Amino acid sequence: MLREQEPPRPSTRVSTLGERRSGVAQARRTLPTKLTGELRGDLDWITMKALEKDRTRRYGSAAELAEDVRRHLRHEPVRAGPPSAAYRARKFVRRHRTGVAFAAVVVFLLASFGVTMTLQAIRIVQERDRANVEADAAREVTDFLVGLFDVSDPRVARGDTITAREILEVGATKVGYELREQPLLRARMMEAMGRVYQNLADYDQADQFLQQALDMRQTHLGERHPDVAKSLSALGYLRKHQGEFGDGKALAEQALSIQRDALPPDHIDTAWSLYYLGSIEGRMGEFSSAREHLENARAIFEKREGPYSLAVSWCLQDLAGAYGAAGDGAKRLEYYKRALEVKKRILPADHPDLALSIEGVGMGLATMGDYAGALTALNQALEIFENSLGSDHFDTALCNHSIGWTLRLAGRFDEAKPFLEQALEAYRLTLGEEHDAVANVLDELGLVEHHAGRHAEAESLYAKALPMMEKALAPGIGNANLIGLLEHRAVCLRELDRQAQAESLEARARAIQEALDRQRNDQELH
Repeated sequence: MLREQEPPRPSTRVSTLGERRSGVAQARRTLPTKLTGELRGDLDWITMKALEKDRTRRYGSAAELAEDVRRHLRHEPVRAGPPSAAYRARKFVRRHRTGVAFAAVVVFLLASFGVTMTLQAIRIVQERDRANVEADAAREVTDFLVGLFDVSDPRVARGDTITAREILEVGATKVGYELREQPLLRARMMEAMGRVYQNLADYDQADQFLQQALDMRQTHLGERHPDVAKSLSALGYLRKHQGEFGDGKALAEQALSIQRDALPPDHIDTAWSLYYLGSIEGRMGEFSSAREHLENARAIFEKREGPYSLAVSWCLQDLAGAYGAAGDGAKRLEYYKRALEVKKRILPADHPDLALSIEGVGMGLATMGDYAGALTALNQALEIFENSLGSDHFDTALCNHSIGWTLRLAGRFDEAKPFLEQALEAYRLTLGEEHDAVANVLDELGLVEHHAGRHAEAESLYAKALPMMEKALAPGIGNANLIGLLEHRAVCLRELDRQAQAESLEARARAIQEALDRQRNDQELH
């Protein structure tokens, strides 16, 4: 390799790191674009001189190398410099001795050399033009972001506190006109803002931005470009949060098909699509394929980012959910604990992502019957969510739901009710009336009323939840929740002496359970 290949310059190498680039720059207390600039020039030349193929052109000693580094630090001209065109030509001849030996005709040699130099010049021009385009794009992004944060200037804000959402809304307005001449850059910024809106649980706004980013990329890049796959993957994951699991799975599969054709099998973008697909399949009850895709994603993440990264922890977390939905409580708890250990190494103690895994451990403990330990963990998670995300955020609502569920399992029905009611209010605010999460919490509230002997109130809640769950879930999705709701309502109807209705619901629950058992058996066979 040292004889035959040209090593990349450090500044070039940094630009090819992909998503790792941000971590490398952060470790050096700088920004990715600034790090590339700091390496370009003196440090590139010093490194390339140390790697010269011709020993006579390398540094003669460590002292000479050290002196050149000192000259760079003193802002003096360094002794290293870019190799001349003549030297490049000599290296070319040396690498291709056999070809040159056969090239006995001087005219042919000169012509070949001329063609080679012409092609090299074209590549240099292309690289320069590409670098200029990237530099222009970087300036556009910089100007755009600076404009966003101008809104927090006290002279603009006039004493008001500016929230992150307000800054994002300014960006949503600006992106439409300031980047209209840069459609691909505009698509990139819209995708980023769509992901932020998704993290804020504003799924309608997220949908709008992610869909527009996809449309622009398909228009300017075609249907099978890797960047189009990234947009499909992001939109598919949003569909999971919107409760549209079938559409989400189709989008994730489409993204994965493009990436398998266009990218190496261990590419980081492919890993994200595998993760999104597995996460969606876990919610759909397709546990075998969910575990396969999540494990494959985790293997790529560990290879590319190491064993302690957020991506790895998310894979472990979704694997825990898949095992739990399949009825393996011990595995569920084990994987939630593994995800929590990863996050403890890389996140501060008050980070909401850490709270997600703490909540998962709490749910795992509740499944295993350790209600006291579960409530300790869940209350710790709830405190982090409320302090960092607010009381109306989806993650806060989910934690309130989990606490209510655990208290209900522990037989503490009166204590469970306010947590479930708070979760219901936040779900309706963030997800709307038709989401399956709303149906699930109505089912839980029905159980609380049922156990308190208020059968009419319980039946009313079950009745509201059933059509909502049927509408939110496509056939074959979420059957375990639907079976539970049917059985809960049937028991309540029997106590209200409505036997015929109860028998109808019980028969339906049995039919769904049998279909679900067949589906699981088929997955195990495959």
